[in-house]
Amino acid sequence: MPQTTTQVSVGEATKKQWADTVYNDMVTLFSTAGVIPLLLSGMNLSNNSVDSVNDIDISPGACTDLGANFIAVLSATLTKQIDAVWAEGDDVGGMFSGSVAIDTWYHLIIIRKDADGTIDAGMDTDEGGANTPVGWTSIRRIGSILTDGGSKIRPFDQTGPNFTFYKPITDYDNTGIAVNTWVTVSCSVPNLTARDIEVMGTAVGEISSGTLSNISLLMAPVGGTFYSGIANAMAGFETGGTPHDTVVGNFQVPVDSSGQMIWKIKANVTTPVFNAKVTTLGWYDRRGV
Repeated sequence: MPQTTTQVSVGEATKKQWADTVYNDMVTLFSTAGVIPLLLSGMNLSNNSVDSVNDIDISPGACTDLGANFIAVLSATLTKQIDAVWAEGDDVGGMFSGSVAIDTWYHLIIIRKDADGTIDAGMDTDEGGANTPVGWTSIRRIGSILTDGGSKIRPFDQTGPNFTFYKPITDYDNTGIAVNTWVTVSCSVPNLTARDIEVMGTAVGEISSGTLSNISLLMAPVGGTFYSGIANAMAGFETGGTPHDTVVGNFQVPVDSSGQMIWKIKANVTTPVFNAKVTTLGWYDRRGV
């Protein structure tokens, strides 16, 4: 007798129960080895297509919470609003505390309701989700966003761990700087105590006075040693045709918990002065993985 197959619609509660059951089995398996992984798949961030300056979309995906106790599953895109107080559900307010401010980093936090395992998200100025609603104790940061001078979300693109501003931000632009001296630069990247962030940027250094000579630009973490360098110097010219050595290129360097790195122009010149500019293109975020 031929067998028949009946398609069953699985509700969200059943999906959550399944996810928790699978994860509990994984915990048992990995506990044998003394390791429980922090998982993250999907849950990418993007500016909402309808209200790009106030709303953030979180793509479908799954992650473990920070305590590695549960798997949070999003089966559909979740939209949260930065200009409204947090409310449970899709396309509603996302601010856990206060109101949106200018030039401020907000961390996207996935949260899980203690009572029934419902998954939601919101924005918090605290990377650890200190202001999450009562009754939602399992959390996980999945990314960060930056507002501009008008309290609007700066447009960006996320590809895996790489976040790129649509409009790069100049974080350092100065003249009359001495060579061979480390300079601290505060970069437009999330400030995380976990130091999961690397700044991706471009730098330009130009000798404006002194003997013409090859130069190089060195970058390093604060308190660290040489990490990345741009050493392909080329001859540049100011208005009027005066020749100068110029170095320009891209870099990626870890930052400290204040979003800072150090860099310097290295040159063999006499009584030199240089002009320098550092522009942040975006950042690399491990997102806790």
